This record gives sequence, C-alpha cells and structure tokens, in this order.
Amino acid sequence: MERWDGLFCALLWLIAALLTRPFVESGLIDDFSYVKSAFVFADTHRLAYNGWATATIGWQIAWGGIFAHLFGHTYTAVRLANFVTSFATVWIAQAALRRSGLSRRNAAIGALALALCPLFLPMSVSFMSDISGLFSILVCYYCCLRALQSDEDRHVLGWLIAASLLSIVGSTARQIAWMSPLVMAPSAAWLLRRKRGVVPTAVALWLLSAAVMLGSMRWFAHQPLSVPEGIIQGAVSGKSFRELLGNMTAAIFCLLFMLVPLLAAWTAKRLRAAQVAIVAVCTVVVTLVVRFLAAHAVEGGWAPWTGDILDKIGMLGYRNAWTLGIEPSPLAPWGRVLLSFTVVAFALWFAFAVASNRPKEPKQNEVIAWHPLLILIVPFLATYFVLLCPRAMWGIVIDRYLLPPIAFGILFLLRLTQERIGPRLPAISYVLLGLFAFFAITGTHDWIAMHRARVEVVQRLQSQGVDRLQIEAGYQMDGMAQIDRAGAVIDPRVHYPAEVDTRPWSLPDLPHGCREILNPHTPALHPHYFLSASETEGSLTPGEPACLVLSDEQPQDYTAWLPPFQRRIYILQRP
Repeated sequence: MERWDGLFCALLWLIAALLTRPFVESGLIDDFSYVKSAFVFADTHRLAYNGWATATIGWQIAWGGIFAHLFGHTYTAVRLANFVTSFATVWIAQAALRRSGLSRRNAAIGALALALCPLFLPMSVSFMSDISGLFSILVCYYCCLRALQSDEDRHVLGWLIAASLLSIVGSTARQIAWMSPLVMAPSAAWLLRRKRGVVPTAVALWLLSAAVMLGSMRWFAHQPLSVPEGIIQGAVSGKSFRELLGNMTAAIFCLLFMLVPLLAAWTAKRLRAAQVAIVAVCTVVVTLVVRFLAAHAVEGGWAPWTGDILDKIGMLGYRNAWTLGIEPSPLAPWGRVLLSFTVVAFALWFAFAVASNRPKEPKQNEVIAWHPLLILIVPFLATYFVLLCPRAMWGIVIDRYLLPPIAFGILFLLRLTQERIGPRLPAISYVLLGLFAFFAITGTHDWIAMHRARVEVVQRLQSQGVDRLQIEAGYQMDGMAQIDRAGAVIDPRVHYPAEVDTRPWSLPDLPHGCREILNPHTPALHPHYFLSASETEGSLTPGEPACLVLSDEQPQDYTAWLPPFQRRIYILQRP
C-alpha cells in the first residue's frame, strides 16, 4: 500500500546505517559536546553547555537525554535518539515529495537519494544537529503543503498553525531552521491569504516565532559556557569578500556534486553537435575558474570543493583534520580532478537540455503546480544562502550545511525529469545513485572503524596504567576527556568561571613548528602518547626535527571497506 512507502524507504536507510557498524564509544566530529549535554540533562533535567556549542541544541539534547536515562550514559544510547529522528526524516521526506507532485516511484527514489546521500548517512549515525535541523524544515514544508492542499478553512488554519508551532520547537536544535517559521510558513500564508482567518493567524504566528527566536537567543547568550557567535565575525575587507566569493562558489559546486545522479538523467536529452561542443568548452573553462576561486580551501578547488564529512569518509586526507597524521583516501588527486570535470559537464548538459527542450504545452500537475512550490521554497533557500554568507566571509561553508538545499534540489530535479523526460529515470541515474550509496555506506564504515581502532588503543594503554589525560587520541575523544576533567573545553570566545583552568599547556622544549600537535581546546591533557594515522609527525618549520616518532607500542590494525583495505593507527611520542 502506498501509505507505507515512507516506512519502506526509512527501513532501507536503517539497513544501510546498520551496515556501517555505527556503534562506537567515541565522539564523531564534535558531537561529544552534545552527548555530554544529553548526559547532564538525563541527570538534572537542565540544558547545560561545556564551552563548545554555538546554538541551544534545544529539543535534541532533551531527546538524547531521554535515551541516556533509559539506556545508560553511552554514546550509543544517545545516538539512538538521532536514529529515530533520521528514520522520521526519511519518512517525512517521502511524504513531502509525494505531495510535491512526484509519482509514487519518484517520491521513493527521492527519499532514498536523500537517505543514502554521502552527507546524510554519516550524520544520521552521529549526534550532530544537522539531521534535527533538516527534520524540522521538512516537517514545516509538509505542513505547508497540507495547508495548500486543504479545502476547508479550519483545516488550512490547523496546518498553518502546526507548521509554525512544530517549527518553533524544532528550530531550537539548529539556528538555520528558524527560517522555516519565519520565511516558509509566511510564504504559505501568502498563497492562502484569501482564505478566511489566514492573514491575522499568520501575523500572530510570525510574531510568536520571532519572539521565541529572539528569546531563545538571549537565553542562550546568558548560559554559562555557551559560545557566542555574532553575525559579523571579523573585519570587512577585500579579502573577506574574496573569501565569500570563493567559499560560496565551492558550496554551490559541492551541492551540484551531491545532485549528480539526478543531473545525469538529462543526458537522455540529445543535444546538437554544436551544443555538445559548447558544453565541452564551457566545462573546461568553468572547472578552471572554480579551481581558481576556491583554490584557498583545503580541497584546493577540486571536487568535492568544500568538505568536512566528505573528506572524513574518504574523499580527501589532509594534515590535522581533527586527528594527527593524514588519513588514507581511496581517491587519488587525479581522480578528484577528473571528477570535477565530470560534475561540471553533467551540470552544464542539464542547463543546456532544460533551455533547449522547453515543452510547448506544459502539463498541469494534478497534485500541485510549480508556482506554489516555488513560492514556498525559493524564498526559504534564498534566505538560507544569505545566512551562510557570514560563514563564507570569515570561515568556510562546510558540506553538511548543504543538507536542506540537497533535499529541495532532489525535489526540483525529479519534478523536472518527470515532466520533461518521462516517468522513469534513465539507467545512468540508478547506477550513480547506487555508487553514491555504496560510497556513503563504505566510507561511513571506514570512518567509524578508524574511531573504533582509536578506542581500542586508548583502552590498551589504560590497561597498562597510562592515565587517559596522557593520551592524545584526536579531538573527538579528547574533548570528552577534557570536559570530564576540567568541566569544559577551552574557547577564547567563552567566559569561564574561576575554577576552570584555561591556561595553555605545552611540552618542554617543543619546537615552534610542532605546536599544532597539541590542541589548544584541551589543555587538561598532558600527552605522552599521540595516536596518528602516520608513522611520524613532521614539523611545519623546514629544518626542524620530527615532532613525533614511533613509540615502542604496537600500532593498531583495522580493516576498511575502501582501499587501502588494511590500515593502522600508530602510537607516537616525542623523540
């Protein structure tokens, strides 16, 4: 039965998530901070911070705290809460896609394209707030669709009220989700403004949303050990605008990369020989221009253009990505260059195919027309990207920030393909969706296997009498150790109580070029052993001796599903 399609898609996501063997007692990225807050909530029923969170994390901490209370103070128990949220996200995504005019088949394909995306799957097995934010946005979108598709005035008002109130609660987990009650719900109200009672209700809901948002931000700013983060994060200069251009360009092309399986469907539309030649020339020009604009990033202007999660699951290994050493990557540098040209070629082919194959008489979708969809989604996405600009000017727009645009990009591409090409995707899209799912599962498995190996090394050293604070195991693990000892990680933006020791610590006679082997956020750690993916850790200053060399302790082997299949965690120490 069609009503269970969303459940079927969510079950397929669950199978994929379990295939990654996601259970590890270590932080993943910086979810250690949120997990610790969930532990505290389970014990005290209070939201408490520890020097790392830049947002309230609101209902997510409470949700994780319930699981910690029921199943114990472990990473696995708390992450089970995010499993439930991820399951519901896939289910609501399928329902929203179906109500957006997609066929039953394409709605299921779209939900799976999101669920098995190389960004969604790794996030779903962590306790990061990205999935919670996406869930809140999709719930608001679904409620707005239901309002638009309701006939009775009371049902319209009911769905609008549900969209706003659920979004208000959901947005406490992630700041960017506030655009749901503040932009998306009012857009739906604008479309329904002729319905009785919609305008005053919408105004009241918007004022309530704005008041709760401002109130929660003010409350968070006054919480001990919360991290303030303003919109203006540095000096406005020519360099900051150069960073803005480069980082936003990188983010847009990373978004296109994540949508390639659906962009590739448009290769089914034949282009004239002259158009193919133009696509080929433009592919070279655009790829090299993007390379120039984004060359300052770690990815060097090549696919995936911007990183964080994609790098960690195998796209790129680089120095000091939260852990010492360089994690192996199955993708050679030339492979990333080739991938860059391929992604740009698919995107340009799509653009030319859409422009040259406009239907003379567009079919009217019997579920919902394009106009209300665009009114609902385009203002939201425009605001979303504008709010990413401060990150782009003074930091980086990392890949996991693109999950909401990916979800709506899947909708737009599937709807266009369904109307312009046919009810079924061509074979190339299925092949690429399968490859993306394969990379997401295997890359996530290897990422977690690496953390599991680090946990085993720490346990082995502790069994030999080594104190936990004498082991640098990577910030994902060390952050929790720092919080357990000092009460907080150390960030220069935070005001700490007197009992928290914020003084930096350094090894004696440590050369200047070796200072990066010590994490300034965890001064409570005084490491003697350092876990690394490399056999040595060289100095950043030419001519200085190696910072770290192999110790007498045996390295920890682990097996990966992507090459190289046999990998090691080395135990280093000062020479």
